Amino acid sequence: DYVNFIEEQIGYPITMVSNGPAREDIIYRNSPLKK
Repeated sequence: DYVNFIEEQIGYPITMVSNGPAREDIIYRNSPLKK
């Protein structure tokens, strides 16, 4: 998974990924910081 690779490279979790210009185009991922 590309996003997991980027997380490993930067050492920080990615919780949102935008795939378009609108707010509805945001993919929310699970945050490891969230309880």
